[in-house]
Amino acid sequence: MPFFVTTSKEDTSFVSAFLLGVASLLLLFTCISTPVVDSMRMYRLSTHIEGAIRYVDVGLWGTCVEPLEITGYNKFVFDPNVHEVCTKSAVGFQLDENVANALHAPKLEGLHQKPHTALLILYPITTALSIFGCIFQVTVHLATRRGNRSLLQGMTSNGVAWIFWYNSFTTLLILFAFIVQISVVAYAKINVAAIRSVTFRDLSFHWGNTIWLSVIAIILHLIELAVLFSVRKKLQKEENNAEIAKAAEASAKKGKGKATARQGQKGTKGKENQEKVNTKEEDDTPNLNPPAYDLEGYVAELPREHIPIVDPKSA
Repeated sequence: MPFFVTTSKEDTSFVSAFLLGVASLLLLFTCISTPVVDSMRMYRLSTHIEGAIRYVDVGLWGTCVEPLEITGYNKFVFDPNVHEVCTKSAVGFQLDENVANALHAPKLEGLHQKPHTALLILYPITTALSIFGCIFQVTVHLATRRGNRSLLQGMTSNGVAWIFWYNSFTTLLILFAFIVQISVVAYAKINVAAIRSVTFRDLSFHWGNTIWLSVIAIILHLIELAVLFSVRKKLQKEENNAEIAKAAEASAKKGKGKATARQGQKGTKGKENQEKVNTKEEDDTPNLNPPAYDLEGYVAELPREHIPIVDPKSA
């Protein structure tokens, strides 16, 4: 288990939250493209029709046929085959007959395959993942300012590594969704160029803004990953230094304890040796007092004829 290091992560979490917040906002704008918001589009097709210009916007979920823009004298009044409307939002679409009639290019009908454009569903998924990562970084930032230790303990190098891998997965999904969008737009551009070369119509292709929003979002995610990587390296270094300091302190305490134990053992042995020396000196000292003899018993064992009779008068 990593040793907890108290370090300021407020600036790092704020930077990460800011970068992810801006990237999530750009991805959200991409998700509400045509026909939800006709100003957000993958690409635009246009053609000149007798003093007027017709635009068709193509987004992630469908198309929108824009009204004619008059550029000069226009004898063209109304085409009953063209409906200036947007299609319903759907996952997976094709250019329909209305788009082909609006641009006077029948070969555009059926352009794109629904399974291909259906892969653009990755954009809402990656947007949700990016927003969740942003919310988490905001939570960490607020916890850092308020000193919430339960969240700060997770912000070790291992905790930052988990965030790094999560955001890496999100970035890879965004990159894959971006590649799908580029493939859809490139396929349309190639087909428009082929139609122009055959029919010689004034059919033009224009890049949309969702591609550039995706590019900026990917760059912001990559910068955020670089920030997390540098923070993880810094935390690893601090944790290693803290572990070394902790081990040195524990070793010093252990050595001090052993030294104290040795001194105690030396004191005990010295006391025991002194007691042995004192005991030996006592044993070697000669006893100057003669042992007491039990005369009573000795006298009691003598025969009566050997017991001298003392005349009290003579004494």
